[in-house]
Amino acid sequence: MPTRATLTRVAFTDGHHGVAVGHDAVILVTADGGESWRRVHYAPETHQPLFDVWIGADGAGLAVGAYASVLSTGDFGATWTAVPFAPVELPRAAAEVDVGLSQPHLYCLRAAGAGRLYLAGEAGRLYRSDDGGKGWQELPSPYEGTFFTLLPLGRDSVLAAGLRGHLYRSDDAGSTWAALDSGTSDLLAAAAPLDGGGAVLVGAAGVVLIGKDGRHFRLEREADRAGLSGVAEAGAGLVLVGERGVRTMAVARAPEEH
Repeated sequence: MPTRATLTRVAFTDGHHGVAVGHDAVILVTADGGESWRRVHYAPETHQPLFDVWIGADGAGLAVGAYASVLSTGDFGATWTAVPFAPVELPRAAAEVDVGLSQPHLYCLRAAGAGRLYLAGEAGRLYRSDDGGKGWQELPSPYEGTFFTLLPLGRDSVLAAGLRGHLYRSDDAGSTWAALDSGTSDLLAAAAPLDGGGAVLVGAAGVVLIGKDGRHFRLEREADRAGLSGVAEAGAGLVLVGERGVRTMAVARAPEEH
């Protein structure tokens, strides 16, 4: 591995080509399914770790991170250029303006198809782009705490989750939000889709939330309560990533009780 910096996210465009990002603004690319990696960006002097990355089918992509840092690529991650993050912000009274959040940390970037992207960060910041990330607009936020994960669910539906188990759903592309019962006050760190339109979320203290309809969630918890930072559906179960490495979890397929 051509770096010792902590890596935070990886994204693959197919079974061979992928991009990984992390601290020191490091970006790595692979063309052999992760067997080997090449460093294409590294800027420790900026003190701007990167927290998420997305690459579209046409090779255009973005990496986002601390202090509203955004890097852009048009060649599947081979080269990167810093671009300004200048969203159309919601109007705020002078007393509500927090100068310290003029450059918020950006933690999660998700694509929803047809050029639409969602972006979430600290202090309840939520954004949407309808042109592949060229322009952004701030969305009304249901929560002032940090969001760490987003999950588009199809059409105009999307989930947002973060600190203290806060979980919200929008069915109008982020214009309005409704709170969902997560059953936990532990941090929610990552989300993934389930077959049939459902969702699974994981987080601190071994939390696993399973919702086959994307609205009602069953709370499970890993016995060792080790923190979880990633999840994906695999066959009849889940692959969980966290403090204790990679593990699998079986998922009951019986209908959920609401």
